[in-house]
Amino acid sequence: MHQDNPIQASRLLRKAVPLMVKLNIPPTPYNYGVWYHYVSNRDSQLNTIVDQTIRKLGNIPHFLAKEFFHEFVADDDKKFDDDKKSQIEKIINTVGSSSKQMENSIKDLNLVLSNSKKVLKSSSGNKQLEKVVSYLEKGTEKASQESEKFLAKLEEAQTEMAELKQALAEAKSEVELDPITKLANQKGLERHLFSWLPAAEDDLSLFILDIDHLDKINKDHGKQVGNQLIRFLANYLKSKKLENALIARLYGGTFAILMNEASMSFSSQYAETLRANIEGQILRHKETKKVLCRFTVSIGVATTIGEENADHLMDRAKKYLTEAKKMGRNSTVSH
Repeated sequence: MHQDNPIQASRLLRKAVPLMVKLNIPPTPYNYGVWYHYVSNRDSQLNTIVDQTIRKLGNIPHFLAKEFFHEFVADDDKKFDDDKKSQIEKIINTVGSSSKQMENSIKDLNLVLSNSKKVLKSSSGNKQLEKVVSYLEKGTEKASQESEKFLAKLEEAQTEMAELKQALAEAKSEVELDPITKLANQKGLERHLFSWLPAAEDDLSLFILDIDHLDKINKDHGKQVGNQLIRFLANYLKSKKLENALIARLYGGTFAILMNEASMSFSSQYAETLRANIEGQILRHKETKKVLCRFTVSIGVATTIGEENADHLMDRAKKYLTEAKKMGRNSTVSH
């Protein structure tokens, strides 16, 4: 991170804080770092991304502020924990050492070629030619061996980097995963929402669906059946294999579907079809196949309009879900 003297730091903070207050930006360490860097105008890319995000979303959500901080503000060695950092350093050192060996091998080969040319110019017999050929064979064989070693080290490094990348991706996904259903959680939904929203053109739809009378089901049949029902609905939604969409469990019996490139008319029709299909589902005992309960869902659907921000879209979907409940449940409301 760039170090400013106390006078410069004070001046930049006096510019950053009022701007954060004006835009209703929470006073978190990540936000302070991002906006301090923003008003310094040191990184035009950061300023452009912040401006675009504010213009489209009206705010910068916490997870984006954190990503901006690590991408543009924090020192590189702050981006990974010590374990991951040491793994990367080990890979760099291994490839660096192999590269040096390969470089020396190429120098040796060049020397062999140069000496061979000199001998050829002054050679006058077959014996000298045989010596040159033998000398070249040994030199090229050694270079070939070093080349094979280098390629093997590169392949090993690529494998290790791929494994490290996978480990980092899995660690990130765990944070955004609902432990009961293995669907995305609220955080995962928000990340996709904020990621897809800037490119949306009145075609990003948010479905919020809730199991009707889940409290009564828990009371009548036990919470274990209620949890089975939650997992049953999660698996049913997964079975739809929706393209360009994300399914999430928010809390309790409340789920969300974020569908990209889905118009208002399509989303309304799909919500009604989904509601009707779920109405026909029956939760049975896994072994005895005995009917445990029948259930329905209510669905609220909101599709982006113009420059609508994420919070407003979420509020509308929740509002329409409430309206669907008031209509007697087992209903859909969309706008």
